[in-house]
Amino acid sequence: MLQPTVMVSALFLNLLLASPAAAQTELQSCYRRLEILRGKILKRGADAADRKEPRRIRYCFLFQGDSAARFLVRRLEEMNAEENRFVRDDEDLDGLLRYGLHDQSLPNYHVCFILADMFPRLSPEAEKAVLRAIAASYTPSTYGDSFLSSALLRIGQEAVPYLLELTTNHSSSSVRCRVQEMLNSIGEAQGEAEGRISPTMTPPTLDCKDSPEQRRLAAQNWSRWWDEVGRNLPFPRVPSFFDIDIDESPIQNQSRECTAPHV
Repeated sequence: MLQPTVMVSALFLNLLLASPAAAQTELQSCYRRLEILRGKILKRGADAADRKEPRRIRYCFLFQGDSAARFLVRRLEEMNAEENRFVRDDEDLDGLLRYGLHDQSLPNYHVCFILADMFPRLSPEAEKAVLRAIAASYTPSTYGDSFLSSALLRIGQEAVPYLLELTTNHSSSSVRCRVQEMLNSIGEAQGEAEGRISPTMTPPTLDCKDSPEQRRLAAQNWSRWWDEVGRNLPFPRVPSFFDIDIDESPIQNQSRECTAPHV
C-alpha cells in the first residue's frame, strides 16, 4: 500500500498531466470527498483519521492555480446562495433550523482555508475573486465564530480592506464586532513587533456598535492610517489551519510572529 506522502505526490502528478476536462473531473472528485467528510463529522464527530483527511484533500487544489480557485469559489458561492434561500438574518432561527435540516452539513470552512493557502499562487484577478467569496461567506450560520476572519488573516495584507468593509457595513453586529477584534489584534501585533507602541503606530479606534455614519467615518480614518502606517509595518503571520492542532481554534493557535510587509 502506498504511503500517504507517495499517494499525495502521485495525485499531484496526475493533476499536472491531466487534460483540462480530466483535471476538472479530478477536482470534482476531491470536492466530493470533502462533502462526504463534512457529513460524517456532522453525524458522528471527527476521529483522528478525519482530522488528517482535509490536509490530504487540500493537495488536490493547492498547486492547481486559478482554475482550482475558480472551482472552489463557485462551490462557496453556491453554498452561500443555498443558505440565503432559507435564512434571512441571524435572528431567523426557524430559517437556520430549516437550512440545517435541508443541508445536513457544516459551514464549509475547509474551502475557505484551502483558498487561503492557495492565495500566494493566484493571479490578481483570482485573488480578488477569492477575497470577495470569503467575505461574502459571513452568512448567519457562521456568525458565531471567527474561522472566516482567520482565513482572511491567513491571506495577509490584501485582506485588510475586506475586513474593514465587514466591520463597517455588515448587517450583523456579531460579525462587525468579531472582525473589529481581528483588526485591533493586527494593530496590536504590529506595534509589539516594532518593540514599542507610539500614537502614530496605533490604529484609530473602531466601535462596531456605533451608528452607520460613525462607523463610516471611523473606517475612513482607519483606512488612512493603514495606507500611511499599517501596511508598512510587519504583518502577523498566521499558520495554515491544516498545520495547527485541529482541536483548537486558529485564533488560539495564532502566532504573534510578524512578517515584513510585501514590497
